[in-house]
Amino acid sequence: LDPDAIIPHAFDKSRAIQILVAWVKENNFTPQGKVLPPRGLYIPVWTFDIGGSISYRGERPVEENSQQGFGFKTEKVYVTERGDLSIFVDDLIIPAANKYERYLHSFIESYNLRETKSYDRRYLSNWSAETYEVELSKAALEARSRAYNAEKKKIKRSMYNLRNFSTSSADLAITSYKLLLLPLWMTTYPYEGEDHTVLINGQNGEVYGEMPEKVKKANGNGGIMSWLDDVLDF
Repeated sequence: LDPDAIIPHAFDKSRAIQILVAWVKENNFTPQGKVLPPRGLYIPVWTFDIGGSISYRGERPVEENSQQGFGFKTEKVYVTERGDLSIFVDDLIIPAANKYERYLHSFIESYNLRETKSYDRRYLSNWSAETYEVELSKAALEARSRAYNAEKKKIKRSMYNLRNFSTSSADLAITSYKLLLLPLWMTTYPYEGEDHTVLINGQNGEVYGEMPEKVKKANGNGGIMSWLDDVLDF
């Protein structure tokens, strides 16, 4: 399938390098070796709109008065309660490239999906783009399951006093979907013998970076400029 929409890259490699340098300085450490310039690309995701309703059932405690001799006795009894709650989930995102999935769950919300454009091949001029690996049918099942589980938790919290509580997703359905390309800059830096990934949102410059368990503080500007010279060497 061809993509349906795209968020165009908003800045070039020079700006991506500036953002990377600022992130390293902000976190007050020095990469221990050469850092390659961030690589710009587009990554695919599926987005789903999900609507319908979730039905619930439970037993609500109520107080019931009954006559006992010349007085009344109050007892707690449980009354069955049923209902349906309307649900609409807008643009739930499922990563479509497996190798980026473990990063994107904590990074994906930084994109503003209101700024998507209709897909045009000309947007990919001079950019690489990943093709999707997760099939639409599998992504749709995952999206519906995530939406249901998230809404079920909300309902359960709001109806905490219902006993034997249960829900059903039989009336929950996907109403629309898109294959969307997101702009991303990506690089790695070495630290204590391991490579750590840094992702930069190509739309707004927000950064997600893996941090080592032990981050050594930068030892003067010499250390910073040493790796900076490497990253600017392209």
